[in-house]
Amino acid sequence: MRDVLSKMKSKDAELLLLAYFNRTPLQSIALLYNIPLGTVKSWLFRAKERFRTILAQESNEEEMEDIGFLRKAV
Repeated sequence: MRDVLSKMKSKDAELLLLAYFNRTPLQSIALLYNIPLGTVKSWLFRAKERFRTILAQESNEEEMEDIGFLRKAV
């Protein structure tokens, strides 16, 4: 996963690390960046999409399903 994060824009990688690996509340991230909560959610959505794209280029679909936060809602 570090390989994928290293290929992302630093803001996207940092946001994913804060939200999913450090489990920082989204409201705290909003305060950290001094932006509205809705903007954090939008950025996070886009960052996850970029992560999925890079991961898909490097691995097969089966590995992607093992990563919970990347699952799309049905």
